[in-house]
Amino acid sequence: MPLILPSPEISHRCDFSLLCNARGYVDAVEVGTDLGRFAAEFLSRFDGNWLYCVDPYEPYPEIPHDRILDGITAANALAPYHGRFRFVRGRSPDVAPWVRSMITPQFVYIDGAHEKKDVAKDIRGWFDVLAQDGILAGHDFDELHPGVMEAVQEFAEPRGLTVFLTHETDQPKSWYFYKTEPETYFQRLFTSGTIINFRCRS
Repeated sequence: MPLILPSPEISHRCDFSLLCNARGYVDAVEVGTDLGRFAAEFLSRFDGNWLYCVDPYEPYPEIPHDRILDGITAANALAPYHGRFRFVRGRSPDVAPWVRSMITPQFVYIDGAHEKKDVAKDIRGWFDVLAQDGILAGHDFDELHPGVMEAVQEFAEPRGLTVFLTHETDQPKSWYFYKTEPETYFQRLFTSGTIINFRCRS
């Protein structure tokens, strides 16, 4: 099993935007944008250039209904951030090479299908195009989503990657690891000794 630790940098998943700012990241990707709630929250405090929102908006076992309206809802949620996001309507990680031709992803957040095989495919595909100093992250690291936990651990262990978890108690935790371990996990924004705890809407 890989080393799994509470994050020394952030408390809640909505703090990922602050961590990206502290690291100087300017290009990010969200896999599984759905209704756009997390994407909008992320962009509200992200100082970077782009968030690429990847979602095929097709039915799948977890969401079997027609998803056209979901895409429209997401577009409305993200409208205030016009010029800072792009929708990529395609299956992950098939579109990862195309996204990499447009930007160098420094932060990728995976929240698509939660079956182990799907999560494992997403992790492998996006890790390959991730910037060398980048962060790969995702949602739902808990017992209700064993496929997520297994896929993350099985990828991280042979590569010696430390998996960090956010600190939520009222919803599933998020996980993340660095492609290359940074010199320090503490950035100027987080040196007070106290985990910053912003509450987000999603």
